Amino acid sequence: MLKFHKNNCLWENILNGSDGHEELSTQEERMRSIENIHNNINAFEQKKRKRKFRDYTVAAVITLGFVIARITGYNNFIKPDIYFEHTQNITVKLTDGSIIALLKGLS
Repeated sequence: MLKFHKNNCLWENILNGSDGHEELSTQEERMRSIENIHNNINAFEQKKRKRKFRDYTVAAVITLGFVIARITGYNNFIKPDIYFEHTQNITVKLTDGSIIALLKGLS
């Protein structure tokens, strides 16, 4: 940490060659400092894991949405209409006005 006194300022410390860091005087202060560093690293790693999980979850939801939209879009708009009649005769009217009769057991 930089030392600031009433008569000293940051520039004076720099010009005098002092980096402003004090030696940690006791073992307890050193241990607190190391513990603080480890806590900061652990907090950063936890944030990183949460962010990664969130990103993968969003990507999975978007991908699943595209797959569902593609399947339903194909079934509703692209897939041709196919009629199968196994039990009775059916009559189908086409868009050009013609009528087709499907007989029982034919497809």
